[in-house]
Amino acid sequence: DRFDVFETNEQRLSRLKELALEVKKGRTVLINTKSDRERTELYDLLKAEGYSTEDVLFKFGADNERNEEALKLKAGEQPIILIATNIAGRGTDISPNGKMKAAGGLVQINWGINESIRTDRQANGRAGRQGAMGDSHTLVLADDAMIVTELLQGTRWDEIAYGAFHRRNL
Repeated sequence: DRFDVFETNEQRLSRLKELALEVKKGRTVLINTKSDRERTELYDLLKAEGYSTEDVLFKFGADNERNEEALKLKAGEQPIILIATNIAGRGTDISPNGKMKAAGGLVQINWGINESIRTDRQANGRAGRQGAMGDSHTLVLADDAMIVTELLQGTRWDEIAYGAFHRRNL
């Protein structure tokens, strides 16, 4: 698991675009956001980058829960980018097929830090469920990281399920 800290939102968006390229390598990318606004902004950004909204780029949340099961099934069968709001259990049923596992499994991205570390830990767990291949990334701005550092002062990062703390461009 990676925890990346960025000085500007432009740097954070650049990293998100890099990670989204994993879909072209045969991996599904699950992006978790805190709000519908963030979900829509990231969807629009990746759409502008040229990702097709018909077969690669999808979003789900409270406004389209009826399609959630079909999207999770699709995410396991073919590489897609799925942008979701953080809701307990969202993404737990994504089961990558053999080709996707061979390509590295699911890429899970937290867009920022939630008020509950538990929510972030659950989201990180989507990438390697029950020993499956995958990796998890948390992309935060420096201001957010400083708040978390103060809240968790004295806590080892590996105790909160982040294997490494990477500080970029600061």
